[in-house]
Amino acid sequence: MSPVRPLSRVTSRVVIALAFLLIAATSVVAQQARLVQDISYGSWDSSPTSLVKMDDQVYFSTWTGPRFMRTDGTSAGTVDLQGEFIADPVAVGSQLFFVVTLSGPELWHYDPVTGQQSMIKEIFPGWEGSDPTSLTSALGLLFFAANDGVHGKELWISDGSEAGTTLVRDINSGGSSTPRNFVEYNGAVYFVADDDSGKPSLWRSDGTTAGPNVVTSIGVGKLSFADPLLAVYDGLLYFSGTTPATGTELWRTDGTAAGTAIVADLVPGAGSSSPATPRVALGRMFFMAFSSATGYEPYSFDAATQTAALLKDVSPGSASSFPAYFIELNGAVLFQAPHPSYGGEFWRTDGTTAGTALVADVQPGTAGAGFQTPVKVGNNIYFGGTTSAKGYELWMTDGTAAGTRIAADLVPGSGSSYPGGFVVLGDSILFAATTPFTGNELFALDTCDASISASGPTTFCEGGSVTLTASAGISYLWSNGATSQSIVVTQSGNYSVTVMNAAGCSNTTSATNVTVQPLPSATITPSGPTTFCEGGSVTLSVPTQGGATYLWSNGATTPAINVSASGTFSVAVTLPSGCAQTSSPVAVTVNPYPASGIHSVQIYDDGGSGTVTRDGDNIEACGNPTVRLVPMALNASYGYSWSNGATTAVIDVTTSGTYTLTVTAPSGCATTSSVSVH
Repeated sequence: MSPVRPLSRVTSRVVIALAFLLIAATSVVAQQARLVQDISYGSWDSSPTSLVKMDDQVYFSTWTGPRFMRTDGTSAGTVDLQGEFIADPVAVGSQLFFVVTLSGPELWHYDPVTGQQSMIKEIFPGWEGSDPTSLTSALGLLFFAANDGVHGKELWISDGSEAGTTLVRDINSGGSSTPRNFVEYNGAVYFVADDDSGKPSLWRSDGTTAGPNVVTSIGVGKLSFADPLLAVYDGLLYFSGTTPATGTELWRTDGTAAGTAIVADLVPGAGSSSPATPRVALGRMFFMAFSSATGYEPYSFDAATQTAALLKDVSPGSASSFPAYFIELNGAVLFQAPHPSYGGEFWRTDGTTAGTALVADVQPGTAGAGFQTPVKVGNNIYFGGTTSAKGYELWMTDGTAAGTRIAADLVPGSGSSYPGGFVVLGDSILFAATTPFTGNELFALDTCDASISASGPTTFCEGGSVTLTASAGISYLWSNGATSQSIVVTQSGNYSVTVMNAAGCSNTTSATNVTVQPLPSATITPSGPTTFCEGGSVTLSVPTQGGATYLWSNGATTPAINVSASGTFSVAVTLPSGCAQTSSPVAVTVNPYPASGIHSVQIYDDGGSGTVTRDGDNIEACGNPTVRLVPMALNASYGYSWSNGATTAVIDVTTSGTYTLTVTAPSGCATTSSVSVH
């Protein structure tokens, strides 16, 4: 038998490539990570770093492979640009600026039109270099700090040309001002720089050598572990300002000294709350701030009410949670913070204390998942996280416990791939990761992100509906079996959809909960007949329902009413949920009684010999006359019943006695009258 020969380096690379191609070639796949290219052979590391997106490409360097590369996210589109190793890359329009260290760190750029990488200007010749830092794109220019060997580290700008790369101003004439934290606002760039006294202050530049100008003498809070607060919100620039009287607190400015004022003194007096790491989301500003009672915890500021408030003491007591990231997602803001019981996990807030809660305890226990470098794609956040079962891998969350899950387990089991350097390119995330077969190489996660949008509220009353629409794809499978892009929902439930794109990648959304609130009962029940005679009544009622309100057509507000007059009655019943229903009308008919009494007496005296007199209901007849009794209610439709058995309306009597008449209307309502004849 021939001895088994080990695979050559080339053969190993082919096997690895085929394995990843088999995954990619599957006709329908859930979102998963794929190797973009094994830049260094086999398990050797190319260690991609400094990933940055410009236009529809990602540029990066490798430590052991080609020094400068570009990719469109495919193996074929990953090419060596034959350049130097780059650091701190920043795209300004279609130019890529970065730092290259050869004889010394200097500012370089890459022009994709010419395909050339070159030094823009040797600002400080020699091995020390100008050491460019805080590279920032603003006003169509590159703002950065650099040291020319004469003025210290000061403010510079560049348009990509040697002539257009200039010192703006020597802010600190006796040393370095070290400009940093550049923010574009209202047609200018605002930044923090140390003045001649070494105090960090807020400065402004319009991108010309005519500036910059100091905005305010208020110092800017300086933190050793986090960026000071500097953010544009509600048309103003907010910053962490410092004065001896207030300490470091939340300030705002419109760019003028007169328009600069403290917003909130969270630690009254000379103490400092040191607000930092701001993010604007949900119409608020979220940031981290300090108090001796809580440590560094998450806060929010609402410009509408001009109030800043602690969201939650995540790490109870004086210990700090140091909340990080603050990313808006699906109607909430997610941030990472440790808790004594959970360790470092994601938390979710709607900007209120009651609405701030843990998303999911991904790594049970006090260790926490230790999430790092999150990026948002569509309706999900992707991040690196550690668990004892999966090691350090790529995770995702939609802001719910059910929607927090591992996105790619590149090293199955408890091993770790250590994903990092995430850059979003279209619907894909490019990142560096390590596997036993590839070493540290460039990977991509094709998220084929799927989402559901609702046409209106997903909580509504019975009889209503909401249309749920999936994000674009070529096929859809809803949890209720529907296969259209949109569905009309009329019943409560959790609805999700699996969307497949043209590349055959499929993803299932997190569930959208639809709650259909019941309507109240508004059926009127009468206590008896609704047609009756005058003097009677009927009770109309609807079932009593907890917390419901009632409004009858007659203005009554009770569940039941007593009706004694004709009319049509209905009631509107409203539950605490706001769901309301109006009953069908109920007609009540109250019939009148016929007029009572005997209306007249006509006398026939047989030649005039008799006399008749009447006193009330007593008739005295003398001389044997005939007395005619006529009811007051004469109506052809009435029924008449006399006590002598007669059924005509009028009777003639010649004998003494009491005569009683009952008159009955067609409704059945009857009256009885009597007269006595003597």
